[in-house]
Amino acid sequence: MKVKILGTAAYERVPAMFCNCPACRAALKDGGKSIRTQAQAILDDAVLIDFGGDNYIHFINCGADFSAMRALLITHTHSDHFNKEDLAMRQPPYGHDPSSATLKVFACKACADAVSDFVSPEGGVCAAVLTPYTPVRFEKYTITPLPAAHPTSEPFVYIISDGNKTLFYCLDTGLLKDEAYDFLKNGGFVFDAVISDCTYGLMDMENCPGHMSLKDNLTHRERLLKFGALKNGAPWIITHFSHNGLVLNGRGVTHEELETIAEPHGMIAAFDGMETVF
Repeated sequence: MKVKILGTAAYERVPAMFCNCPACRAALKDGGKSIRTQAQAILDDAVLIDFGGDNYIHFINCGADFSAMRALLITHTHSDHFNKEDLAMRQPPYGHDPSSATLKVFACKACADAVSDFVSPEGGVCAAVLTPYTPVRFEKYTITPLPAAHPTSEPFVYIISDGNKTLFYCLDTGLLKDEAYDFLKNGGFVFDAVISDCTYGLMDMENCPGHMSLKDNLTHRERLLKFGALKNGAPWIITHFSHNGLVLNGRGVTHEELETIAEPHGMIAAFDGMETVF
């Protein structure tokens, strides 16, 4: 399975437009991988995860052929993950001859209803409502939504399997509820890779509300390891960073420094445009 991570920031991005905190100043000075746009990813050049405010930037900067996407998974209703207005650009007169005839949107009922109300099926966009813990099939993929710990209507994290490899995609969530971990344990899931929220980053916080810190990622991983849900050597990729979590001892942390901090914990700090195959 190939994953391209198009954006690695929380809602406000890094640097944030109206902010002069140490992390934002450091990112502006460092440039490159320290510049982060809103979180989004593509699997196998076919499945798009989330559709926020930086779609066009990702289309231009990351070489993402959105017209070739055949499925779109939405994690939740917040605007940095769900921007229904951009879906209209897939249909005439805004867009012509997409590479894929149909884009199927998988989401909670609120998002799916919004898509259906906004874009007509004649434009090649259709929506399917997901139910927590209930897998759906799309082409070779089995997609299982689990409830995320996030303050919005029906937020999801996703188990995505292509029949050979399985990814656990956990953005915009705190540590999961016990029932979700029990589902993973009882279902015998074993993940080849995990992409995990790290909004609170280096902040000295645990059991964070709605998101995770680096400390929470250690706890999250330990819980999965406890019941054998991680393959040996499975990459653990942290992303969805806020500038608030990229300050250490009063100083802004660049991407290179973040990589150095994450590596001893066996974690990989994602950057915009990062591509990995597992």
